[in-house]
Amino acid sequence: MFLDDFFLNGKVDNVMVNDHLNHCIQNNIDFLKIDYRDIIYRDELRIADSIYCKNPLDIKYSLNTAIAIWKKKALHSLCAEGFTAWDFERKGIDYLRKNNLKISSETILSTSFEKMTIRKICGTGAVCKGKWTAEGIKYLKENGFSYLIKNREIEGKFTRYLASFYKPDSLLWLPFGVILRIIQKLKINI
Repeated sequence: MFLDDFFLNGKVDNVMVNDHLNHCIQNNIDFLKIDYRDIIYRDELRIADSIYCKNPLDIKYSLNTAIAIWKKKALHSLCAEGFTAWDFERKGIDYLRKNNLKISSETILSTSFEKMTIRKICGTGAVCKGKWTAEGIKYLKENGFSYLIKNREIEGKFTRYLASFYKPDSLLWLPFGVILRIIQKLKINI
């Protein structure tokens, strides 16, 4: 699964992707996260000496729309009518529980992110909360797609600055997340 605003940041290693696909087939994995910017580390759940970690679908964003290999049947079981990509991430875990769905999920060991995942231009993609990100604008301009910029609003510089602190390994993750949500709710774009 690869959302349309995930612009690639380099060449994709097809051998690596094929190895992940074979791992999923051999181990009956429904959902393997292979996004370079995964925000949830599961290193404590490493599977033997492999580059894979169990990914229990127990907390928000452990089920997400990041770059992943999905078993079609499993992904289809989670596609609720009217769900947006954001709904999928915010409500997906509850939907799993309410419908008694079982999804076998893994992620990549964080120290293997550099070589064993797919990179995109930024953590959220070229669009964040319906607005072009600075990284998205830069990519569009550099690759001959400037004409697309007028199709949506541009994320405010202050919002992007705050978002740069929104990292899971930062102590400021929660407060900045709350501030960003308030800015979004108030429709402030500075």
